[in-house]
Amino acid sequence: MSPHRRFELHSCLFLLAAVLSFGTAFIFSPFLFLSLPPACDSAGAGKQVTARRGGTVILPCSTALGSEVPDVEWSRQAPTPEVVLLYRDGCETFEMKSEDFRYRTHLILSELKDGNISLRISDLRLSDGGTYLCRILPGRRVVETLKLVVGAVSEPKLEVLSYADDGVTVQCEAKCWSPEPEIELHGDIGILDNAGKPQRVQENKDCITIRRNLTLQAATKRVTCRVHQVQTGQIKVTEMPIPGTAAQPRNMLIQSILFLFV
Repeated sequence: MSPHRRFELHSCLFLLAAVLSFGTAFIFSPFLFLSLPPACDSAGAGKQVTARRGGTVILPCSTALGSEVPDVEWSRQAPTPEVVLLYRDGCETFEMKSEDFRYRTHLILSELKDGNISLRISDLRLSDGGTYLCRILPGRRVVETLKLVVGAVSEPKLEVLSYADDGVTVQCEAKCWSPEPEIELHGDIGILDNAGKPQRVQENKDCITIRRNLTLQAATKRVTCRVHQVQTGQIKVTEMPIPGTAAQPRNMLIQSILFLFV
């Protein structure tokens, strides 16, 4: 046997032994092979759904149907895991359901026959956020894992705080947001970098109010406040016209008075 053929044979035997020893799949090329991890049971792990407080959200989950609609369990991985919906023997069961979700969670009954076992949550609360598991009974096999982020937003408020010789001071306030947003102040030509650091006020355990001040030291016709909630993608914008810096109307008034006495 030629040296080349012996090398090929030894290579094949080496790969076969590796597969039998480790029980994993291999991808290989003439120069490289990589071990791949086994497939995961949990479908959709890491998916995120965002919604707003007071609204309604649907957490998607579906399964292939057999001869009948399966029993379904939806649970939330809070500090203590809790059942948010249990569908058994063709109807919802309430004895294990968390009181926090009573009358607020439902399946879409008209679509169960199609394998749609998605969860609808209404009248959303900030405390509803967390990781949800969709399971098929018996066996409690996880079909879907989803992270729900519930946000609270409000319209930002812009106001003039003071006029002084060094300029006009304005403030933007984003009241009771959750998660905490970012605030940017824009002038006529873009972001105003001299805005002060955000001031945080914890309104309650669920939301936070952010205020940011800015002193306009040069003539600016308009100020825009942009509030961005990174986690949910929510953006709110408000703007306000600025007639001029404080020094301008003040100087004009002095000039007018001097004109009258000349």
